[in-house]
Amino acid sequence: MKTYLPHFMRKIGIAIFIISIIISFIGSVDHFMSGFVSGYNEYDDITVKYEDDMQAWKNINNGLIFSEEEQKQLSYIALICSISGLLVYVLSKERIEDEFLSQLRANSLIKAVVFSWLFYFILKPLNFFGDFEALSVLQLQFIIYIVVYAYTRKIKYAE
Repeated sequence: MKTYLPHFMRKIGIAIFIISIIISFIGSVDHFMSGFVSGYNEYDDITVKYEDDMQAWKNINNGLIFSEEEQKQLSYIALICSISGLLVYVLSKERIEDEFLSQLRANSLIKAVVFSWLFYFILKPLNFFGDFEALSVLQLQFIIYIVVYAYTRKIKYAE
């Protein structure tokens, strides 16, 4: 696998990925607060539905912090930033790049693609994740690639 970016771009990729996590948290603040309100208002064995939680949060806050459309947009922006950061990280060179690391990268990429699509085809019929998009599969592939590559480079071959 060919690397195209210099080594310092790895830190930039990690920074973009962390920014995407922060954007994701900001976009789901209403869901967090509705769960917090329901936990605060839950007495004994009374269970409250999610819709009731959101309605209670809307009543307390005089509406949501972000509308449903804004939440979807922030979620999409976070997903794109996450994929961009992971792509920058993956395409960056190591400090010392040689044929052995290139072979490890290629093997890790093959394992990541196979595992992520197996994961998708097993869990999709079960409707375990609900709405599981192609971009989520791509993000999963990058994450699995990074984990497999780090494992084989640092633990299996102990540099």
